[in-house]
This record gives sequence, structure tokens and C-alpha cells, in this order.
Amino acid sequence: MKRADIPLWRRWIITPDEAAVLTGLSSQTIREFCMKGKIPCFKKGDHIKIPVKKAEEAFAKLAEDREGFTERHRADDIKEIKTQRRRKVQ
Repeated sequence: MKRADIPLWRRWIITPDEAAVLTGLSSQTIREFCMKGKIPCFKKGDHIKIPVKKAEEAFAKLAEDREGFTERHRADDIKEIKTQRRRKVQ
């Protein structure tokens, strides 16, 4: 059976792009979460791999932590991420 034949939700390990499809987040956000340690991941060569079960638990925890946040908090988080990206470019 080829990897493409296995549905995403049945895989044990996925890429950030596949995690983005499952969660509705952007793949860049998934990569940032990996680098910050918010979701578990490991590198295989130059590629980031995400264990599905552990990531599901981490996303559930993130959702619980964010439950009391308002849109203003979310806007502040986005602003902070954009600032960090600008710093990396400069």
C-alpha cells in the first residue's frame, strides 16, 4: 500500500503540510509551533515529522489554554509572530 493511499487521519506520522490540512492552520504556523515546542515533532534529515497521536493531545491542550482568550489576544499573538518574522529577515 502506498503512502498516498492511506488517509491522513490513519497515519502515525505526518508532515507540517498534512497537519495544516487536518487542523485548518497554515503550514507555517504548524512549523512555528514545532520549533517553539508547542507540538511534538522530530527532524528526519531536513524534513519535520509530527507524530499524530501526540500532536492531537498537544492541539487539545492548546485549545484548552486558548479557550478564555478574546480576539484581541489572538491579534496580539499574530502581531508578535509577524514581528518575529521581520526580525529574522532583517
